[in-house]
Amino acid sequence: VSTRLHIRFPPAPAYEDTDTLVLTFHTYYLDLRVQRTSPGLSWAFAGTLTHPEPNRTIWEHRIDSRAFRGVDAGVSTALDNGDTLEVGEMVNPATGMVEGYEEVWRAVPVES
Repeated sequence: VSTRLHIRFPPAPAYEDTDTLVLTFHTYYLDLRVQRTSPGLSWAFAGTLTHPEPNRTIWEHRIDSRAFRGVDAGVSTALDNGDTLEVGEMVNPATGMVEGYEEVWRAVPVES
């Protein structure tokens, strides 16, 4: 279980406009993003993930609220504080163009 702390499309500053929660179960995932400023879903998708190289992940969207059909892939690096930096390319909602992005994720403790 992880939550996103922020997203950034360099050189723009980092921001976070959703409450995002990701559940991962071996090779399956669910990504839920809810708007912070207005009621409603920003984006929800689920599917399978693969690791073709160390630290590289590809997320296949089998269910997607936006009918996304592009490539969703990123390279993750552990930060000194325990968070994870994910770097890749995706559509920037502000421009509609595919651009480089950075997301910082934090693991959420789960009690068994």
